[in-house]
Amino acid sequence: MEAEVRAEGAVIVRGTANEDDQLRAGVLRSLGYREDRKARRWELDLVEGKTRILAMTEACRAKMRAQGVSMLTLADDDDPDAVRKIWRLSVEAERDEPKTLGNVDEDLQDYVEWFDAPEMRRDRVWLAREGDDIIGISALEYPPVRGFVGTAWTATARSVRGRGIARALKCETLAQAIALGVDRVRTGNDAQNDPILHINASMGYRPITGRTDFLKEV
Repeated sequence: MEAEVRAEGAVIVRGTANEDDQLRAGVLRSLGYREDRKARRWELDLVEGKTRILAMTEACRAKMRAQGVSMLTLADDDDPDAVRKIWRLSVEAERDEPKTLGNVDEDLQDYVEWFDAPEMRRDRVWLAREGDDIIGISALEYPPVRGFVGTAWTATARSVRGRGIARALKCETLAQAIALGVDRVRTGNDAQNDPILHINASMGYRPITGRTDFLKEV
């Protein structure tokens, strides 16, 4: 694999291992990979936490109404330019995520195709709006056959951070999942992404086995 990607012009390759998979991690180290970043993973019990989560959702809704922020799904948004606005918002947010290798902006067409993936549904993609602007997004992925429901993406515009919008959006996704009968959801994030670490912990997510990323120059 390394030979093939080197022939295509790659100069760095990445490998990953779960924190409890010492065999895989050992093999990567033996092949010259160095530890790069750690990712936290979390799970939230929607059955045990139902009452608390729904109460938090109602409190967030009141806070958003007071700020003049509307919450709705992509399916209910009649703005023909909504996807482009979400894309621009997401590109901005991705640039702010902790990374070692920098960021490559995602193409708009790739973003359009992502919304049409089997695990994504537009009536389960939540948006925050302030006037004509989309200022936040959060969505869960729903595997069509098997697997865990998990966070696909949560982001807010730089200009509105600190106003509780990300929490309010995540609450909407969780309340919807509860209504759909989902018993638990998972999420993951870089171990140095302090804002989302705080939100996850305060919402009742519990840490599960994380992931370690490795890099190697080829």
